[in-house]
Amino acid sequence: MKRIALILIMLASVLQAPLEAQTKQYYFNNYQTQSGLPSNTTFRTVQDKNGFIWVSTRDGICRFDGHGFTVMRSSGTGADPMAGMSPGLCVDEDGLIWFGNSTSAGCYDPETGQVKSLGQITATDINAIIADRDSCIWFLSTELLKYDKRTEELKAYPAEEYFRPQSGTTDFKGSILLSSMDGKLYGYSRRNDSFRELGIDGIRMLYGCERGLVLASTSERSVILYTPHTGEVETIMDKNADGTGSIILCLMERVEDEFWIGTDNGIMVYDKASGTKTWIKENPMDSHSISASYVMNLFADREGNVWAGTFYKGLNLWQNRQGAYDLFYDNSSTGS
Repeated sequence: MKRIALILIMLASVLQAPLEAQTKQYYFNNYQTQSGLPSNTTFRTVQDKNGFIWVSTRDGICRFDGHGFTVMRSSGTGADPMAGMSPGLCVDEDGLIWFGNSTSAGCYDPETGQVKSLGQITATDINAIIADRDSCIWFLSTELLKYDKRTEELKAYPAEEYFRPQSGTTDFKGSILLSSMDGKLYGYSRRNDSFRELGIDGIRMLYGCERGLVLASTSERSVILYTPHTGEVETIMDKNADGTGSIILCLMERVEDEFWIGTDNGIMVYDKASGTKTWIKENPMDSHSISASYVMNLFADREGNVWAGTFYKGLNLWQNRQGAYDLFYDNSSTGS
C-alpha cells in the first residue's frame, strides 16, 4: 500500500508541475557530407512544388528526395552559377529555384532541368533572395537588386542612394519588408518604386508570419513580433532568455504562434498560446540530439517537419509526428 501511495503522490506531482517544466523532447536525424551533402555548412533550405528539399551550402546546391542528396550542376559552359558558396536560395510562385553566390545569380526550372543565369552582377556576396507576389525577385547583397521576370529587367538600388540591406521578408500582402545594416526597417511601395522608413530602429533579421505578423530580431539580441498595419510591438524573447545573451541567427514560425529562434547557443521554441519556451541544444552523449548548437538556418516544410542547418555539422531534420506515438531512443551511453 505504501508503494502504491508513493506512486500516486509522484503522479500527482507531475500532473501539477508547472507547464514550463514539462518540456517537449526533440529528436533529430543528422545529414553530413558522408550522407551526400556538398558541405557541412548550410545556409538555406527550401521546398519546391514537387516536395523536394533544396539546400544551399558552402560548396554548392543540392536536392534531397527523401533518400539521398543530389549535388546540382549547370550543364552550360563557363563558370557554373550553381557551384561554390551559395548563401541565397528561394522558390518563387512559378516553382523556379533561385540561387546566388559571390559573383552571379540565376534560377533552375525543375520541370525542364534548365538553368537560367543572370550573368555577372554588379553586387557581390548575395546572402538572401526573396520572391514577392508581383513577379519580382529580390537579391540582398552589398546593394539591393530587383529582377522583374515579366520584363527581364535587373534594377539596382545602390547603397549610397538607398541603404545596404541586411534581411528581408514579405508581409501578408506579399509586399517587401527590408532591414538595413544600420537597423532601420523599410517598406517597399510598388506604385512609385520607393522605400519608406517604418519608424522602428535596431532591426536585424526578419521573418513573415501568419496573420500579417513579422518576427524580427534586434540589435539588443531580443526577438519581437511586429504588426505592420498597427505598429504594435511585442517582445517574445529578451537578450537574457537563456542567461547568455545568445546571438540570434535565424527565425521561423513553424505553425501559427509556434516560433523557432536559432542562435549560436541552440534553438528556442516559443509556444505563444501556452507561453512555454523550450531550448534545443547539442548533447554529445545523445546521437539523436541536434548536431550543433550554432544554428544558421531554419525551415519548416509542408508536413510541419523542421530542417535546421548548422555552421559545421550538417543539416538536421526534426520530424513532426503529431498524432503519432512518441519515439524513445536507447541512449545507453547516458546511463539511462
